Amino acid sequence: MGFYKDKEEMFRHRAEQSKKQGDRYYALYKQAEEIGDKEETEKNLKLSQKCYQSQKENLEKAEQYKVQSF
Repeated sequence: MGFYKDKEEMFRHRAEQSKKQGDRYYALYKQAEEIGDKEETEKNLKLSQKCYQSQKENLEKAEQYKVQSF
């Protein structure tokens, strides 16, 4: 895996991407909530929560692999 210098960097990058996706879905959730679309509201809320959970897991893995390289 030549793109990242170590596993910590890889997991931190994944966490950042998950946060961005979570923020995007949360914004869509708020937008759907404003217009009253319950189906879209629920869907986007679940997706944002899933992304934030993924972010948390990747940050934990980054800490776990803090000093390990590939």
